[in-house]
Amino acid sequence: MASNVTEIYERIRIPPLYWNDSIKDMPDKPYKALIQDWVNNIKSKIAIGKGLYLYGDFGMGKSSSAAILLRAAAARGIFGLWVDFRHIAEYHIDGTRFDEQETYFQRMSNVPILVIDEFEAKANKHYQIDVVENIVRIRRHANRPTIIT
Repeated sequence: MASNVTEIYERIRIPPLYWNDSIKDMPDKPYKALIQDWVNNIKSKIAIGKGLYLYGDFGMGKSSSAAILLRAAAARGIFGLWVDFRHIAEYHIDGTRFDEQETYFQRMSNVPILVIDEFEAKANKHYQIDVVENIVRIRRHANRPTIIT
């Protein structure tokens, strides 16, 4: 993998585990056709603020699918962000910085496409769900897609 691609994946925070996943390597899982459609039409899906909620049992390909979509967007010059639900509250509470210009909360709100991975509706801390709800509302109002796994 070229170093500039590695830098892009690191910048948008895709976990290295998913850097080489592809649709052709996906087994015939429920998400395969959906993900192929999104990859083929990623710019139009993002333009209309279309979002996804991928759910199912462990091993269904949810995170892999989200990574494929985020990489497809990046390949077309649309740079998103991957966040782990388990850390989302600390990004908000601590004001953790994404870089010198913005906090993670600002980045999550403003990035063209956001992936929130490992969402748990039964989270121990309701604050995590409140933060996600706030982010999704901000993004929906701005017509920015969010993918939740």
